[in-house]
Amino acid sequence: NTIGEECFRIKYINGNPDIHSFNISKSDTCIIDYLDFLSSRFQQYGYINKSLELKKHIMDIVLEYLGKDNTNYIDITNDLGILYSKMSRHSEALKMKLESLKFYELLSDTSSYNYGITLDNLAITYCNLNNYNKAYKYQLKAINLIENGLGKDHRSYYIVMNNLAYTCHKIALDYLEDDSLFNFYNNLSISYYNS
Repeated sequence: NTIGEECFRIKYINGNPDIHSFNISKSDTCIIDYLDFLSSRFQQYGYINKSLELKKHIMDIVLEYLGKDNTNYIDITNDLGILYSKMSRHSEALKMKLESLKFYELLSDTSSYNYGITLDNLAITYCNLNNYNKAYKYQLKAINLIENGLGKDHRSYYIVMNNLAYTCHKIALDYLEDDSLFNFYNNLSISYYNS
C-alpha cells in the first residue's frame, strides 16, 4: 500500500465512494496521489492507453480543483509528456513537456537536479523529433545541474551523459560533408560515452 492508496481508502472509500463528490484542496490531494499510483501500475504492466486515460482524468481534476499554479500541474503535464513519448506521439509529448517546463520555471527551483532531469526529458523529445541541436542545448544545462546536485557517481548523471553522447553522435552525422565539424562532434560523443 502506498500513502496515497491508504489515504484514499480511509478518507473516501470508507466515507463517500462517489468520485465526483470529492473535495480536493491544495493541502489534500490524496485522490490525485491514488489515481497517479494506479496509472503508474497500468504503465508498469504495459497498459499505456489505460495509464494515459487515468493521467488525463488526473489532469481534469487538477485543473478543476487546483488550477495550474501548483506542482501537481507540473507533474501531470510532465507525466503526460512521458506517456506520449512512449506512444511515439512526440508532438503531443513536446507540448506537454514545454508546458511542464514553463510552470516549473515559474513555481520551482531551477537550480535543482530535478529541473535538470526535466530538461533532459525535454531534450529526449527533441531528439525524437530530430532536433538534435535543441536537445544538445537542454542536455548541457541538465548535466551541469545533475552533476552539481547529485554528483558524477549518481545514476541520473550517467543517464544524461549517455543521452548527451547520443545527441552529439546524431549531430556529427549531420556534418558528414564537413570533416572538421564531424570530427568535433564525433569526438565529443566519444568523450561523453567514456565519461
